[in-house]
Amino acid sequence: MTHIRPMTAADWPSVEAILDGGKIRDVRLVAVDDTDTVIGWTAASPVSRRAVYRGVIEHSTRNGTDTP
Repeated sequence: MTHIRPMTAADWPSVEAILDGGKIRDVRLVAVDDTDTVIGWTAASPVSRRAVYRGVIEHSTRNGTDTP
């Protein structure tokens, strides 16, 4: 089972590997119900190409109005 917990400094090497060495690609995902109806979405994009902002994202997540 997957769960969510606060990130710690020890997690960074794994997180950086997931981020492909800081090269964040635009991400667009949708949440769907059992009938494949979209009930929410999320997006993430790099804030800047400048090295100082490596690994920093701008993100947005929305749920439909009927979503619990």
